[in-house]
Amino acid sequence: NRTDYLDFVFDSAIDGASFGTNDLLISGPMTLQVAQIQAASSNTWRVRFAQPLPAGDYSIALGPAVLDLAGNPMEETFNSGLSVFLSDLVPLLLDWPAVAQMGQPVQFVGSLSNAGAAWAMLPWQNRLVLCSNQLGAGLQPLTTFGQATALAPGQSLLFTQSVILP
Repeated sequence: NRTDYLDFVFDSAIDGASFGTNDLLISGPMTLQVAQIQAASSNTWRVRFAQPLPAGDYSIALGPAVLDLAGNPMEETFNSGLSVFLSDLVPLLLDWPAVAQMGQPVQFVGSLSNAGAAWAMLPWQNRLVLCSNQLGAGLQPLTTFGQATALAPGQSLLFTQSVILP
């Protein structure tokens, strides 16, 4: 889930030389850097950000110095709001062997829940790791496996994964 650009659609074709970063003010949880403004069509312009927007509420102001092809400015500044929601994946191991032999296969059963306010879209990778304590000391990756299903907000899935202990 990423919000790394916004498209602005005007009611007529725009003079691209009149549309620059100084015509756009976006305020929110962080300072945004515009990486590029490009025409998608004569009246649709894409503003691409240097990095994806983090979750939060944003205020957007555009214009009024943007000109159409006849040199006419916008009638007034366009003002709008934008809320960005992100997924929040929460893993939980439900079952694992109490005792296991190194070099032998073991099976892990777990769940993955989306505690966020947005869909967790594909692709992403899940990783099982072995640690020597609860704080993650001696972290050793056991396996990485892909995900086949997107998760809606509040949705969970179960997984079973076999690995050979190192």
